[in-house]
Amino acid sequence: MIGNGWAAAGMLRVYATIKHSQYKDSMASELNDLKSWIIEIQNGMYALQVFPSPLRCDTILMLCSQDKPTSLFHNYANNETWFFDASSTALLASTVYRIAQLEGIYTYIPQAEAARKALSAFTHPNTGYTSWGTGDGSGPAIFLTTAAAKSWPTETASYAVPTPASGGKGLDHFTPAMWLTPVVDPDSFRSQGGSSPEGQAFVVEMYAAYKDWAALGSPGLLQLRRRALERRASSAMGRIAGASAAALAVAGTWAVLL
Repeated sequence: MIGNGWAAAGMLRVYATIKHSQYKDSMASELNDLKSWIIEIQNGMYALQVFPSPLRCDTILMLCSQDKPTSLFHNYANNETWFFDASSTALLASTVYRIAQLEGIYTYIPQAEAARKALSAFTHPNTGYTSWGTGDGSGPAIFLTTAAAKSWPTETASYAVPTPASGGKGLDHFTPAMWLTPVVDPDSFRSQGGSSPEGQAFVVEMYAAYKDWAALGSPGLLQLRRRALERRASSAMGRIAGASAAALAVAGTWAVLL
């Protein structure tokens, strides 16, 4: 999963650099390629975002919430036997906010918002810091370990630290020392790390992108709300038209019978 985040974020940085340079026009084809590849990664990854409890999305506000605020990706996104990785979740969310600013593409704003809020959430009774595993480099988190996950060779995490008995300040995804958790080991992608410098950087990137997006008025939310209202109005009109047609048909039938 982390490789997809790196690829999308890296291409987005190159994209922004070219877009704001004197080579913008001469490299229009390259810009289109980069944008399509970034969107392709987002399309593929957000189809695999995990929502263990029912995700409730307000089609008017275009915001999603859930009782158990996980909203993360597994280390191998298409394999639920692997541990969750908060670092790649944060990095990919940053690309959603950035592409919204750069190109007005808002497709995954609700999903990015769900991820950001989950990473900032206070401890939930069904999650909590200690439920994410020891982070000692031994592999997937304790409560997610399966035979399939164990089939990978055990590797030692270079940034392993012991798991404290309780979460600092009641945060679900941060240790008492404010390390993001759970995270993949930066030097061993098959192992869960205890503390990840890149994970810390990705959280900063996510919030920097979010703040810039919010400072612009959270572009996309209004457009998405308008589209949702239009769809709802169209659906309602369709139901009214259908009911009216049915009523007329019944009235016509009675008229013939009488």
